[in-house]
Amino acid sequence: GVLQLKIEKNRFKPYFTTRQQPVEKNNQARGIYADETGKVVANIWTHTFEQQGSKMQYVSDAEYKYALINHHSSLYCGGYSLYAYNDKKNTLSKYTDGQSNEIWSLFSVNDSLLLLGRTNGFTLFHSNSKKFDSLRYSSGNIPEAKFVYRFFKDNTGTIWAVAENGLYKIIDDRKGVNGRWTISNERSSVIAQLSLLNAYADTHGIFWLATNGEGLYRWDRKANTFQQFNIATGFPSDVLYRIEPDEYNNLWISSDYGLICFNKKTFAANTYTTANGISNNEFNRTSSFKAKDGQLFFGGLAGIIGFNPKDLVADTRSFNVPLRVIAFNQFIGSQNKLVNETTELLNSSQITLAPNDRFFTLEFQLLDFAKDEGHHYAYKIDGVDKDWNYFNENSIRISGLPYGQFTLHIKAQNREGAWSKSELTIPLLVLKPFYLKWWFIALLVLLLVLSIYWIIKWRTKQLAADKNKLEQTVSERTIQLKRSLSEQAELLADKDVLMKEIHHRVKNNLQVISGLLELQSKAVNDEAAKDALMEGRNRVRSIALIHQNLYQFENLSSIELKRFVNDLCRQVESVYKKQSKIVMNVEVPVLYLDIDSAVPLGLIMNELLSNSFKYAFNDDTAGEINLKINTVAEGKYELIYSDNGPGLPIDFDLTRATTLGLQLINDLSRQIGGKVKYEHKNGASFIINFINRDLRKKED
Repeated sequence: GVLQLKIEKNRFKPYFTTRQQPVEKNNQARGIYADETGKVVANIWTHTFEQQGSKMQYVSDAEYKYALINHHSSLYCGGYSLYAYNDKKNTLSKYTDGQSNEIWSLFSVNDSLLLLGRTNGFTLFHSNSKKFDSLRYSSGNIPEAKFVYRFFKDNTGTIWAVAENGLYKIIDDRKGVNGRWTISNERSSVIAQLSLLNAYADTHGIFWLATNGEGLYRWDRKANTFQQFNIATGFPSDVLYRIEPDEYNNLWISSDYGLICFNKKTFAANTYTTANGISNNEFNRTSSFKAKDGQLFFGGLAGIIGFNPKDLVADTRSFNVPLRVIAFNQFIGSQNKLVNETTELLNSSQITLAPNDRFFTLEFQLLDFAKDEGHHYAYKIDGVDKDWNYFNENSIRISGLPYGQFTLHIKAQNREGAWSKSELTIPLLVLKPFYLKWWFIALLVLLLVLSIYWIIKWRTKQLAADKNKLEQTVSERTIQLKRSLSEQAELLADKDVLMKEIHHRVKNNLQVISGLLELQSKAVNDEAAKDALMEGRNRVRSIALIHQNLYQFENLSSIELKRFVNDLCRQVESVYKKQSKIVMNVEVPVLYLDIDSAVPLGLIMNELLSNSFKYAFNDDTAGEINLKINTVAEGKYELIYSDNGPGLPIDFDLTRATTLGLQLINDLSRQIGGKVKYEHKNGASFIINFINRDLRKKED
């Protein structure tokens, strides 16, 4: 065949590879330093190399070397001990503080202080006195820093340390309250869950965190918001080692597969691998450096590479490799088997699923023909998925889709993390089941309307029959009810006539008794007996008066009290005509009282009136009688009776009265639920509170 070759200048310059230096076969690079004169110094395993132009020198020591820094015009290396490298003499001077953990990072605070980040914690080195000091944590609950990989300053000048287990703040409080250097850590729940390898703070106060397995995090510390970038967003790996900024708004990030150029504004990532000229795809922790002239250096498993970012800013992501369908299988529900429909899909460029088709499988391939493929894929169904679904296999299985029209999108990513501009876009039609189609729904609606119409018609006919039957029944019952009401009205009328006749006969009989008593009194010569017969006659006439009121009016169960009291007063007054100078004041409201209460009340008033006429006034003495009945509450009443006669003796006890009239007043008052109260106020005064029959029954 024919090979097409494209010859380009390698924009990455290698340093200290095994081809360039034969003394260190394990040429893993850690600490790096370069200046504007072109001098490059690096720690390669147990050696420290220096190259300037074509001249190279090195010095060896038994310890592995990690950090490398220029401090006060001298180079210092960190291993298990601290070393000063004299490039003119090509010698190493060792300073030890007795600790047995590695120095992974160095930071020059000023001309005399050097910060050391170690496997466990921090140390201060005074370069003038060559002495070491330890740093204290600001509180006892701060976890000890593990594997301090780097120091950096933020936009406020604060010194930060990146440890595997978090971010730590180095505080110079020598002039403050504590009078010493102290360490505090950043308390963030997100950062606490990350394994950090490096960090960088830009001029806007945004922190960029390189992690071991979680990709890159953008942390807006002021708003405390995080944004993650990883393989799914175009990175070749989620293991990121070092971050170095350039002057073009890019971050250069080394990983375990390639060097990444990440734009902070667009979030676009471009990856450089050995195919682009770097020495090895795998880089190392703590191995990067930015020179004053903008040159960047990164170290890995094959020495270090150096480059100028301006030589690479014109690169664009022009990855456009075809993505093609290679197989399509659809489970056909009508055949109950999986059928190869690849040809049908390629011809129609559309996937159509019947309602009983359970699923389909689609296989595809990114045609970049890379030896080590390492492809990643993603798919999204418009109308179903909100986000892309990422996976590593070159096939998908789709099932359980709702009916409707959708679009299936599939994209592919190469090993370097670049997404191909070529994507698969396949229309996807899921047919409705017959019971959801318009004609079936219309048929159901029609059947429903017909069913409702038939039910309404049948129900209307049934209701009409029931109505006729009901009307006939109502008519028959109405005739029966009218007949029954007529009979009851006749019975009630007969009953009223009978009751009136009874009350009339009772009244007549009582009048006969009254007449007999009057005749008897005329035949008796004893005045005491004559008075007793007359009092009995008055009592009988009082009862007869009640029955007279009952049969003269429509209401046969109660009497109108005002009329009855006035009649009673006139009746008693007529018996004692000789006392014509007595004035009677009667105040009784219009109310109806049951007969069981009216009879005792009438007898009580008869006794009181008779006593006043007999004992309160002389024949020639003018007198005054006051009788008043008040309604206290519903069913409760008050009788107030008084005269201006001499009254009873002052020490008279009403409860011990021996006369028949006073005993009757006491007994009859209790019978109507009342009690007699006597007072001597310019004569005799009686107050009796009583209740009607209904209240007496409730109290019983």
